[in-house]
Amino acid sequence: MVITQEELKQRLYYDPETGAFTWLQHRWLDRVGKRAESFEIDKSGFLWLDDKKYRTNRLAFLYMTGEIPVKVGFKDNNVKNVKWDNLVVTDNAAASYKAKRSRNNTSGYKGVSWSKQAKKWKAMCRHAGKHYFLGYYGTAEAAKLAYDAFASRVFGEFFNSG
Repeated sequence: MVITQEELKQRLYYDPETGAFTWLQHRWLDRVGKRAESFEIDKSGFLWLDDKKYRTNRLAFLYMTGEIPVKVGFKDNNVKNVKWDNLVVTDNAAASYKAKRSRNNTSGYKGVSWSKQAKKWKAMCRHAGKHYFLGYYGTAEAAKLAYDAFASRVFGEFFNSG
């Protein structure tokens, strides 16, 4: 069962300017009146309530609007920053555009990889289920510029060169 706005407001206070949650009701009385701390909110931005975990960004939306959108993104990509002005309703595609470069990335730039066949850096971008080849370049930095130009045009506010 999903928590309601009324139940949430009985348990926690959310400060939209700081993004902090403060306990109003807790099974351990010594936590009442205190901020939900890092041991209660994990590194992925989940907070435990009654043996169920909730994303803090979704709780913030529930607290402020009474509804939980399907996907809530972060303007700055920081899952710990749940200030109200940092949250945006989005979809999975937009969230992936905002994603940082992969850990497996060896070029140091999102959308840029080395082509063994061409012996050059190539820029590629995926959008709306299609892969776009953006060209071969002599340097990774030049390929990054090509990726950034294309991605900023198609992703708009969700662009992250990351």
